[in-house]
Amino acid sequence: RSRNDTMKYWRMIFLLIVFLTNAYAVPEPDWSEREQHWISALDEQFTPPTLGARTTIYLTSGVSKIGILKSVTSSHITLTIDVGTVQYARDTLHPKTRMQIYKEDYISYGVKQIIAKEMRAYRVSKQNEEARLAKEQSRRSLESTLNRVVLVLGDWEWGEQHGYAIVEGEVTNISQSSIQNVQAVVRFYTSSDQFITSDTSLLEFNPILPGQTSPFKVYAQWNPEMRTARISFSQLFGQTISYMTEEKYNKTIKELKNH
Repeated sequence: RSRNDTMKYWRMIFLLIVFLTNAYAVPEPDWSEREQHWISALDEQFTPPTLGARTTIYLTSGVSKIGILKSVTSSHITLTIDVGTVQYARDTLHPKTRMQIYKEDYISYGVKQIIAKEMRAYRVSKQNEEARLAKEQSRRSLESTLNRVVLVLGDWEWGEQHGYAIVEGEVTNISQSSIQNVQAVVRFYTSSDQFITSDTSLLEFNPILPGQTSPFKVYAQWNPEMRTARISFSQLFGQTISYMTEEKYNKTIKELKNH
């Protein structure tokens, strides 16, 4: 084959790999069909060697020989070199040389190389698509989570004072609407996570306006078994209001931006 034919061949392979690697949602090819396609394509592309031309051959032993190609049969080739005319059995020739001389080998080795490259490209494409879908699903999940959040809980603390468990903090309304009668609900638990009691208190600002941050303070009768306190929010005599801690909210926003 000429140098131009070789360059055209590998350019064709390169463009094919680029296409498969960058395509999204590529269905798995019918590999038998692809094999037949390349058998036909390479059959038409093969250029037989020219008898009488100066040729370099490579042997499976790693040795190379340069000489004049005298003849080609199905079992061997004849080459005229410095020491005379020498025959080389087909099975002693390196695949690279067999592809240059024998059409069957050109097609057989060529198809194997091309299909192997296509399969690798397909696997890369599939992995890219799976990663893209996973990333898209994660982005949608984050958006859905943020869209449900109404309140963001800022700094808060709790402790015992004068026989009472006192919980203090602040919360921000990140919705687009004013909310009436928002109450902080605090539940207290033992060290073994057993419920002790709960109490509630309305936010200091009522209603709490969009973007507004309101303090809150909840009192409960102190119990020495109290070890943890958990906060939630609801409307007075109404449903629970979705909230997120400020730390988690900022982390979720950051994750969403990274998508």
